[in-house]
Amino acid sequence: MPRLTKKEFISQELTNDPKATGLKVGDLVKWENDNGVLWEHKVIGFCHDDYMAINCGMVVYLDKASYWFPLNPKYIKEINGKPVELPQA
Repeated sequence: MPRLTKKEFISQELTNDPKATGLKVGDLVKWENDNGVLWEHKVIGFCHDDYMAINCGMVVYLDKASYWFPLNPKYIKEINGKPVELPQA
């Protein structure tokens, strides 16, 4: 199976529906990894039927080098510079 380009991945595999989290495509989010390092990236889409979404209800995809690897929303600390606590599934 040929690998999708980033543009194809976004248009074919992701949804714009964030399921009432307060997130939307284009938001700038600050998120914290397991080691406590903060990162800042733009939201490119969401997925509700991804293998990782089984445990958290949905996952968020960010415009980063590994754009195809989703993020559990629980790691998001800020949306557009405002502190946030997203509801857990």
